[in-house]
Amino acid sequence: FDRIVTPKGAISASRDGYLNTLLAERMSGRVLQGPTLALMQRGKDMEAEAVAFYEFLTNADTTPIGFVLSDDRRYGASPDRIISPTELLEIKVPSWATHVAYLRSQTGAGSEYYIQAQGQMLVADAAKVHIISYCPDMPEKAMRALYTVKRDEAFIAKLKAALVQFCDELDEETEKARQRGWITDAEQPEHEFGITMEE
Repeated sequence: FDRIVTPKGAISASRDGYLNTLLAERMSGRVLQGPTLALMQRGKDMEAEAVAFYEFLTNADTTPIGFVLSDDRRYGASPDRIISPTELLEIKVPSWATHVAYLRSQTGAGSEYYIQAQGQMLVADAAKVHIISYCPDMPEKAMRALYTVKRDEAFIAKLKAALVQFCDELDEETEKARQRGWITDAEQPEHEFGITMEE
């Protein structure tokens, strides 16, 4: 979502590059994968531990939610967990320095992941996204930072409009590529939607 809009709802400078990436996927018939960074892998490896820690701290039961699509199946998001029909959970296992920045900040990870959280609330029709930054290598009182991002209807309206416009443009460019012979049915990637939110 943050490749399409900025936190103020303006068009992101990375929008065209992202459109080109998705069009390239449609042309090649493959999902283009970037390098798996060590910190991203660390986050995946420690997600279950972070979830257990969050559930212990809050006495909440969470459930994996998987990938959620918009009603028109054109874009989607993958929250880490669902707490209730209106509340989602996002797990972050950042570097030490990033975690300390979250601890020191008033808005912490909630500010950095604002667009991601609003996109998740848009597609899942949720009211809140709770974010935990988990760093077990820190002293006990500093190993977690908890933040909540609430639904912002004004921003979500801007985001939804930008997503619809982006998807329409991606479909138009896909049709042009098909007419030029750059895309055949055999080259279509398995997913039928245009936009996915990265972890």
